[in-house]
Amino acid sequence: MKLINKYSLILFIGCLFFANSVLAGGPPIPPDPGVPIDGGLTLLIAAGAGYGIKKLRKHQQQKAGKDEEINP
Repeated sequence: MKLINKYSLILFIGCLFFANSVLAGGPPIPPDPGVPIDGGLTLLIAAGAGYGIKKLRKHQQQKAGKDEEINP
């Protein structure tokens, strides 16, 4: 048997044995309804939007540079 297949088989059998212990946990604790989620979420959305705008502008500049090389 190849070495990769042996390790895959061992990993698969290990997952079968440990699956019951993972599922044996109790139900999840519901979050407190008074906890605000807005604090860091707004900053993450703003950072993502800024990064997306930066990438879009860089892509447009590169595209404009290629157009100038083709059509002088």
